[in-house]
Amino acid sequence: MWYFVNEGGLIAWVNEQGESNLPVIASGQVNAKIADGKVYLTAKDGSVHADYDLWNNLTALAVAVSGPIVEQNNMPMHIDTAVAIAHARIDQYRNDWYKGNQNEVKQKGTKEVDFYPMELPANNVGVFFEQMAQYVMNDIPN
Repeated sequence: MWYFVNEGGLIAWVNEQGESNLPVIASGQVNAKIADGKVYLTAKDGSVHADYDLWNNLTALAVAVSGPIVEQNNMPMHIDTAVAIAHARIDQYRNDWYKGNQNEVKQKGTKEVDFYPMELPANNVGVFFEQMAQYVMNDIPN
């Protein structure tokens, strides 16, 4: 499932089958086609009425909608800016992890991976949090 915002500001989701909670899609007025990180709203004749960028989670969408994050060295930082930076970095960590998993699956030819597993045993989940903390703290502004 992916998320997007239409021109009216409505946050909506769309899945792989083109189903969505966006009223014009849900009612069958237009179809949804997903390609290249976008959802395309198409008429029955195939013409494209609109296209919207897709995000794989609501946190990434919220960070994108909130605007660019400005980091300034040696300047005071508001808590909301710090949280936005952390969200963006956590989302990048997640994206990098998925890419690593996909590359490892492709190289090994199996979903049993060593370095980028999608799940860890309950007694080892702290590894995810340690790595995310390192990722977030990397190159923080002074």
